[in-house]
Amino acid sequence: MNDLLLAQIDSALRTVIDPELGIDIVSLGLIDGVTVKDNAMEIVMTLTTPGCPMHATISADVEETLRRGARALKVPEPRPKPSEAKALRRLSQRRESEWNMVRNEYRERFAKWIPSALEALAKEPPDYAAVMPQMPLPSSKNAALAYATGPLRISLLSSSGAYDPNNQAPFAASSIVGDPTHRVLDIDLPAERFVFAHEHFDHASAQSDLECIIPRGTLGSLGEETARHIISWSGFLLDWPTFIEATLPQIVKQVHIDRSNAAIIVPL
Repeated sequence: MNDLLLAQIDSALRTVIDPELGIDIVSLGLIDGVTVKDNAMEIVMTLTTPGCPMHATISADVEETLRRGARALKVPEPRPKPSEAKALRRLSQRRESEWNMVRNEYRERFAKWIPSALEALAKEPPDYAAVMPQMPLPSSKNAALAYATGPLRISLLSSSGAYDPNNQAPFAASSIVGDPTHRVLDIDLPAERFVFAHEHFDHASAQSDLECIIPRGTLGSLGEETARHIISWSGFLLDWPTFIEATLPQIVKQVHIDRSNAAIIVPL
């Protein structure tokens, strides 16, 4: 591999950012090797920690970033080889402000509300009327909508609790406070692989006509381009602080990785 090509690949990989650390994967030392043969490229990566939850997101970003430069691109499953040196590097590169204790007024209000809420929701049937009107809401600022220009690339977002049972854990549908996590599914996932972990709507209707939940075929028939991933979470959710502070930034990052300029949200 000539030096010019290596420099081009290095420059491209430095645009791929670890969503958790905000640092590019080259600076983090996650790239173990690059092989180019007959205009096909193979990138060998290392996980920062065993079972890193951002592996799929980072690998997809690498593939999308480099796809234009090769006819074929293979991003193998990263080999989990975390080292003490890498762990120390991750710690040293975190912004100092991340270690400072900052008062969170919204979480304080939520912590005062949740004990009485859990008591009411543990009843049979749950007494939603007794606690939901008092549920603390975060303060918000009005923000102007940004309208897409040019051809649309649409992300599909759904609060249906959809997941792929072949490689994803279900949402904690039976939890009385809901599940604040999310799942990322391939846009071409076969319909029979969609399962819903959400106890507040009729799954039979959704599974008989997936388009009412995930309108990917409808958008395709209209000639619209969809992003490569579907993003799903559970619409029944009381742990709003965690969803707002942890899950939403990951969803926004995934939409950014998929290079979407528009989104359709199917709420349930």
